[in-house]
Amino acid sequence: MTNASLTSFAPILKTVFEKRVAVLAYENHPLLGLVPKNDTFRGKNYVQTVNFSQGNGRSATFANAQANKNPNAQRDFTLTRVSDYGLGSIDGEALEAAVGDPYTMAEGLEFEIAGMFTTIGISLAGALYRGKSGTIGRVGTYVAAALTFTLAQPLDVVHFAVGMKIGSSSTDGTGAQNVGAVEITAIDEDTGTLSAAAAWDAGIAGFAAGDYLFVDGDYNKKISGLSDWAPATAPAPGDNFFGVDRSVMPTRLAGQRYNGGGGPKDQTLQKALSYAFVRGSKLTHCFANPDDVSDITIGFGAKAERIYEKSTDGGAVGYEGFMIVGTGNAQPLKVFADPDCPKGTAYLVKLDVLELRTLGKAPRFLEYGALDNKGILREATADAIEFRVGYRGQFRVREPLHVVRVTF
Repeated sequence: MTNASLTSFAPILKTVFEKRVAVLAYENHPLLGLVPKNDTFRGKNYVQTVNFSQGNGRSATFANAQANKNPNAQRDFTLTRVSDYGLGSIDGEALEAAVGDPYTMAEGLEFEIAGMFTTIGISLAGALYRGKSGTIGRVGTYVAAALTFTLAQPLDVVHFAVGMKIGSSSTDGTGAQNVGAVEITAIDEDTGTLSAAAAWDAGIAGFAAGDYLFVDGDYNKKISGLSDWAPATAPAPGDNFFGVDRSVMPTRLAGQRYNGGGGPKDQTLQKALSYAFVRGSKLTHCFANPDDVSDITIGFGAKAERIYEKSTDGGAVGYEGFMIVGTGNAQPLKVFADPDCPKGTAYLVKLDVLELRTLGKAPRFLEYGALDNKGILREATADAIEFRVGYRGQFRVREPLHVVRVTF
């Protein structure tokens, strides 16, 4: 009998696991599963043109119309790719123990590889909302020299994991990150409390209450999500988002914003739909945190019609939601609970103006064409192999007018 080799193992990894990527990465992530996808992001960048104002050569007087004529106003967003990596190692002895049938090897190592695809899925799903800064939560209360702290929003705990190394910054992507990183050793999901083996402010210089948290190495390196395309505050003059100053007409170039002021969430959604209708938005989907969606559901009661929608990548997974009828909206709004969406914020979107544009599938085994057709490689300093999964790409909104950021 012959031992399974690195060469024979690579195609088995692809066969066994790539068929399951959608389930591993998209399950419980409605926006990630439903967003349209394009895996042909080649070249150095992608230029996206957004028309935000029509020509205005119009008047009841011909001479004035002729004198005032001008073309449609537009801006070009120059989108660039970012990468997100998930690496894992498999012990050499475990490889040699799988004798004869490479499928035995794949099945025996399924847990390790599947877990990394799930991890990458969580990273990508969160970034679709939170964006380039890499922020996945904030420090709530913290006492100097303490081994634990509680997140400002306990529901954000879904983005953290034991063994994850965390960095912090006093700003959400606009300043420098604090020096250092700390590994999480324990998590209390009920309270949103994170623990470490040593004091957090000993491992991270300047660590304090209110700090923004991110995975070590992520700060200002993630894709630009909905919070970037439709920021909480309308951009001011001098804004530079993919080369565009969006302050010239924020609602058309940087999405819309509606604040419910703490009112009933079902009414806030209805008012947001009316607000957007006046400006010409055509909205199809709403994504919000499950805690907020539960309040919305209670408000609508029996008037909410249940629906089920499948993921865009072959329909491997599906998501339950409900529909509501909004003022002026051309069709019922489909509402989905998404744990990745920050509590207190909902996004109303026309789904087909969104696109996850990547270089190859997202996520996938990272390979390099004819130069490398394995997705795995031998480690130089250990008796092990390393597998690499991830994605390269960017998230885009073709028409920002059709994104409404709702604050409850």
